[in-house]
This record gives sequence, structure tokens and C-alpha cells, in this order.
Amino acid sequence: MWIRGDLQGLVSSMQHEPVEFQQIRDLLQESQGGLTPKDFAEKLPLCKNTIAKYLGMMRATGQIDERHIGTTKLYTLSRRVPIDSLLDLVSDKVTVIDQDLKIVQANARILEFLSISKDEIPIGRVDGANLPLLSDPYLIKRVKGALTGRKYKEEIHVRKENADYHLMMQVVPAVSSQGKPAAALLFHDIILP
Repeated sequence: MWIRGDLQGLVSSMQHEPVEFQQIRDLLQESQGGLTPKDFAEKLPLCKNTIAKYLGMMRATGQIDERHIGTTKLYTLSRRVPIDSLLDLVSDKVTVIDQDLKIVQANARILEFLSISKDEIPIGRVDGANLPLLSDPYLIKRVKGALTGRKYKEEIHVRKENADYHLMMQVVPAVSSQGKPAAALLFHDIILP
């Protein structure tokens, strides 16, 4: 059950990635100084266009880094912390829902609130999953808005298992690890006096 508050404009990938992503990571792990697209084409049974597509997707999601050396590109493994690891460090409840309305990322706090494990995350659309909070039609409307570029920040009231929760909800446009439009949802507990 949702009670609408003041509305203000603001604010482990779980989907399967192509198996070639792991092959690319393995090749980069074995390389000393990185690899060029030509190196990948010699080592993988893929056409150059597919390799370029995968490298672009991996670069967009922060898995690999790209440097220009003359007229060629050199790829190395990213030294950044994966977003899945960072999500579990924050105290807010965080999830990412893609354009197909499927959960693609969720941190430990949101899973705890939903009373499910990572293995129990529905593989179908959230609007038919009967999950507390995430399956609510009001929230789904906000997710659809974020998928078109809108941002939301509002206080919400949630009743779950005979308990009341007051949360600051932010819904913002994002990109899934697959490079597709998504919505990031952040829920911060509000402590009432």
C-alpha cells in the first residue's frame, strides 16, 4: 500500500551476459599490457563487428578500459570496483529494473526488505511478481517514467507484514549492465520522531 507524498523531479548483474564476456575477461587477465581488437579477433571465433560490439558493451558497463594508441585501441581490465560490490556497501535499499521490468541488480538491503535471497529474485516482470514494494502499480509507473528519462524523489509510506515503513524513494534513469535503458531505485529509511 502506498501513500503518495510530495513529488519533486530529482534525483550482481543478475541477467545473463554473453559467454564471450568471460572469454574476453580471461584473455585480458592473461595479457601483460592489454589487447587490441585485432588480438581478440585472432583469439576468439567471432567476427570483428561482434567483438567491437562486446568490447563497447563491456566498456560502457565499466568492466574494461579503452586507451587510444595511434590509430588503434588498447583494452585492459578495469581497475574499478564492480557496481554490484558497491551496492552492498550502501545502507540504502537499491535495485535496478530494466526496460522489460525485470530486476537486473539488487543489493542485500532490498533483498532483506523483500524477504528473499538473490536466488529467489523473480526472472519475470516485477509487475506480476507480487513483491512487497516493487510490484506496486504506483512504483511501476515511476519506473516507466524513469525509463523515458524522468527523475523522481518523494517520501512514501509502505505497510508490510503489519509494520509501517517511511522511506525516501528516488527513481532515476540508468543503464543496465547489458547497455539497455533501466531505472535505478533507491530507498532511504526515514526515522520519524
